[in-house]
Amino acid sequence: MINIKSSKIKTITPYCSVECPVQVQIETFNYKKKYVDTKLSISILSPLKDYVPFELGCENGKTVVSFVPSVGGIFNLHAHYNNLSIANSPHSIIVDSYRVCKGTDIILDCCVKRKPFLIEDIKQIEFKAELDDEGAKLLAGAIERNTTLQHLSLIGNFIGDEGGKALANSLLINSTLESMDLDRNHIGDIGVKYIGIALHTNTSLNYLDICNNSFTDEGAKFISSSLLINTQINYLNLSNNRLSPQLKTTIQHNWKNRSTTLFL
Repeated sequence: MINIKSSKIKTITPYCSVECPVQVQIETFNYKKKYVDTKLSISILSPLKDYVPFELGCENGKTVVSFVPSVGGIFNLHAHYNNLSIANSPHSIIVDSYRVCKGTDIILDCCVKRKPFLIEDIKQIEFKAELDDEGAKLLAGAIERNTTLQHLSLIGNFIGDEGGKALANSLLINSTLESMDLDRNHIGDIGVKYIGIALHTNTSLNYLDICNNSFTDEGAKFISSSLLINTQINYLNLSNNRLSPQLKTTIQHNWKNRSTTLFL
């Protein structure tokens, strides 16, 4: 008996010059041959009903179908053995994301054009003047799944509360980001509240700059309370926002015993 491994696979294809084929594994039960059986026939149809070129191979004793699809469609893989349709055929292959291996210009293009993406092998990202909330959400989603990014500079963009909240949520998952600069954006109390909540558990970030935004004590008090728990932060800039003298005093008290940089 032969079956396609699963009824649906979410796949990733690259948005860069290096193509990375999608692989669909066909599971073989009671069938241990180390090569592709000539009795197995495959066809792949694109969303436009065009046939897609592919290659058959063998990986760990399993038959593997490899092809390079375009993003944004559902491809149907039809498999037959001895002219009989295999169970679960056709097999739906969803292509919904881009993989970015290098080039921050490509990442920015994905954010601006609302294309989901992943980030790989990038340690620093710097964008100015083009990123809004929706773009920040896409970037945050990629940061959540990234394990190499260390420095994120988003100075002078158009990020508001929704984008700030999304970036904060990425800090709950990402464990490699060391610095985040959000100077000169439009983040208010809601966005800063979630950043403060994230700082209660994040242990990698040591540099945070959110000066020149639009938050007040209502949001900043969450950052203040995080300083009682988070000892990793050694640079914090909250200046040129609407903080009261009372909260500034509280933040300075919570910052005590650190021979590091604090701007209020």
